[in-house]
Amino acid sequence: TNTTILLVSHDQNFLGAVATDIIHFADQKLTNYSGGYAAFREAMPDAALGGFRAFQLAQEAARAAAEEEGSSGQVVDDGELVFNFPNPGPLDGVSSRSKPVMRMDELSFAYPGSDDLVLKKVTVRLTQLSRIAIVGANGAGKTTLLR
Repeated sequence: TNTTILLVSHDQNFLGAVATDIIHFADQKLTNYSGGYAAFREAMPDAALGGFRAFQLAQEAARAAAEEEGSSGQVVDDGELVFNFPNPGPLDGVSSRSKPVMRMDELSFAYPGSDDLVLKKVTVRLTQLSRIAIVGANGAGKTTLLR
């Protein structure tokens, strides 16, 4: 589909099915890998395995919660959680799907009271055609970037 998704996930299968590009966030640097998660895993095998155990634990907890409470996805017979994303439709004021809908230029960020930068000179452009996953070690700043 022609919808932009910017996500953070430890689920390698989910990333492989959804992302067309991977942005690896390490040492306050963003490195883009085209070709989806499989290309990233081939280029950076050690980084790709870093969050796998944390993902397994989170997936087990998510399955239990989904079965107990219901969720935005559904648990199918083999225990796999399946998500369905609705088409959000066109954005007001955006005439082209290749036109940037989000842009950051040389963004730097430190938490209040700290001199240590979590993000340093980050530049990102997203279009409606983008499928981007942000990967990196826990604490690297992936979620902070999205905020």
